[in-house]
Amino acid sequence: MDGDTTRQEDQRSTGQPSTSGMPYDTQDDSVDLGGNDFLLLKRALFNERMAPEILRYKTDLVEGIREKLHRQDAEILGMESHKEMDLVRQILSHERDRVRYLLKAYLRARLDKIEKYAGAILDSADLRDRLSQQEKQYSSQVFVALGRHLKASVLDYLPPHYQSLVSHCAKQLAMHDSIIFPA
Repeated sequence: MDGDTTRQEDQRSTGQPSTSGMPYDTQDDSVDLGGNDFLLLKRALFNERMAPEILRYKTDLVEGIREKLHRQDAEILGMESHKEMDLVRQILSHERDRVRYLLKAYLRARLDKIEKYAGAILDSADLRDRLSQQEKQYSSQVFVALGRHLKASVLDYLPPHYQSLVSHCAKQLAMHDSIIFPA
C-alpha cells in the first residue's frame, strides 16, 4: 500500500509513473535532466517544428539546460576513476546525450526557419523580438549572404533596365499587399 502511494506521488509530480517506486530526483537535483526541463524542451521542440512562424526563444530553458549539461559532464568525469560506478556513468552519459540531441534539434529547427525566412524576420519587429541576440546576428548574416549570392549569380548578368524592375519587384514583395509588376 505504501509503495502504491509513493508511485502515485511520483506520477503526479513528474507526469510519468515510477516503475521502482523510487522518486526520480537524484541526490543532487541540480543535475537532474530527466525531469521538468526535459519535458519543457521536448514541448518547445515540438511547438517550434509545428508552428509556421518562428516562436519566442526559450532563453531561461536553454541556458538552464546548458548549465545542467556542464555540471553533468563534470559529474561523469569525476566517476571515471571509480570502476564500481561504470553503470551509473554510462546511464548518465546516455541521458546527457539524449538531452543534448533534443537541445540541438530545437536550435536546428530555429535555424532552419531563420534561414528560410530571414528577410521576413528582419522586416518585422515582432518576429525580430522573438530571436536571441545570436539568432539576430545570424539572420542578418544569412540575409546579406543570400543577397550577395543572388546579385553575383543573377543580377550582374541582367541588362541594366531589368535590374531596376527586379529591384521594384523585390520592394513590392516585401509589402505583400500590392501587385508585383507595375501596370
